[in-house]
Amino acid sequence: MTTMPTDLARWLDTDFVDANTELEQAYFAARTEILHDVTDLDQRRRTLRDDGATLVTRLADTDPT
Repeated sequence: MTTMPTDLARWLDTDFVDANTELEQAYFAARTEILHDVTDLDQRRRTLRDDGATLVTRLADTDPT
């Protein structure tokens, strides 16, 4: 069994980095800081937001004792 901080750290080091890199490359290629209505990127951003929120919520709900 892994601990919640370990799960969050693992996500930050893997899935988050991968998604963030993908988004940065798309912004760079488009020469902009914001891209709207790009289905794949919109879904990637939502997934990133939702997965992160789930992990942070679980971490907040973890009993520190």
